[in-house]
Amino acid sequence: YVEENFAREIMQLFTTGMIKLKLDGTPMLGADGKAIPLYDNEDILSYSRGWTGFQPRSKRSNFEDYTSGSSNNKIDPMRIVADWRDALPKTHLSGGYIGDGYPLCVDLPEKMFLRKGARYQLLGGSMMSDYHQEPRLLLDGASLKTMTLDPSSSSLYRKLCKPNSFGGECSFANEVVLDESIVCRGMECSLDTAQVVQVGNVLYEYIAPPCVQLPFFDGGKVARYWKGEPNVCADSRLPCAAEACCPQGSSRAQRNCVYSGELLSFNGASTRCATMAEMMTCSFSKLPSSSCDECCIEKSYHWIPNDCKVQIKVRADGKVALVHNTGDPQNENESLSHLSIGNKEYFRISWTNGKFPSAADGCSGGDSCQSFDGACLCSVEISDEQVFYNVPSKGDVVSSLFIGHIDPLSYDPNTYVKAIIGDVDSDV
Repeated sequence: YVEENFAREIMQLFTTGMIKLKLDGTPMLGADGKAIPLYDNEDILSYSRGWTGFQPRSKRSNFEDYTSGSSNNKIDPMRIVADWRDALPKTHLSGGYIGDGYPLCVDLPEKMFLRKGARYQLLGGSMMSDYHQEPRLLLDGASLKTMTLDPSSSSLYRKLCKPNSFGGECSFANEVVLDESIVCRGMECSLDTAQVVQVGNVLYEYIAPPCVQLPFFDGGKVARYWKGEPNVCADSRLPCAAEACCPQGSSRAQRNCVYSGELLSFNGASTRCATMAEMMTCSFSKLPSSSCDECCIEKSYHWIPNDCKVQIKVRADGKVALVHNTGDPQNENESLSHLSIGNKEYFRISWTNGKFPSAADGCSGGDSCQSFDGACLCSVEISDEQVFYNVPSKGDVVSSLFIGHIDPLSYDPNTYVKAIIGDVDSDV
């Protein structure tokens, strides 16, 4: 369970306080004349989930340390370890969700690492990433496969190298932001995203823009861990698993990564397999290290061609738990424990008019819901709806839209057109 005390003290002592305040600092009072509480225990639980997954960085060796015997790094910000992070949606005090205002990851343009605004940070000669989780065997000195840019053809190489006027040698900046979108060259065209790129003898890290991965999606595909772990249902549009390619009629998989730790979308993985002689994405039973060399250093999830779907369990109080239906829905070991049909990881969501399926009335919802263990197990359908039917004001846009967007100039030409509608300067 998450640690609630830290989240409570952050709010109570260091940020918001316990009650709602007017602009002049006086308490807001309810109809009973008492101060209105700003948060409740459900808010504390939601925020405490946001403080999971943090790990101190390794201790520096280039400064005097007076904490004898301590291995803690008290200078650099802690890093988030994805495997330890609570991945469930988290509500905030204004009734929305933490992440509101950021773009959806599925809305980012294809190959964002080559688009206008893409950001790269100098690592020097070290593979130790600041923003990505390194392959698990990196610290053991394992051999890694790097994404090495071709100096003769790669436009990205020229952007990062910045040759000087004295002999054309590279002049490496601490940070490089692409001032225009560039065309992929060679192996860059087979990638969905980048992590660490090599420019000569120097390494840069690609810093992907912050975005939101929604817990619900259509077109899910099963992602299988390399060896015997439960499956997950993943959004096939996102680069969140690796390729696993088998010869026709075989379940013994191989890989052909561009760099260690590379992740692909399902289509990207299928295309990668198609470039290997008579290979295809497969529901593999074996992925031996001898068949993929540096590609298997990172023992990640791999795409298999099985469809899956995300369901929810609805409790009597309206809270829901995510269920990944990746095969046999009654098999507790089919999915990860916090995504299995029997999990108790319930979280708060907003229901239209406060109405939701209830086991007490037979889980009314047609064929999409059925009773299960005192709750309602329901299918999820994703729909896009129009928000405005008349020209909105700027205030209407700000108050009604919660999905952010990146610079429209990062997309292909003519994807967006500048338009001024009322007092709103927009791209449509």
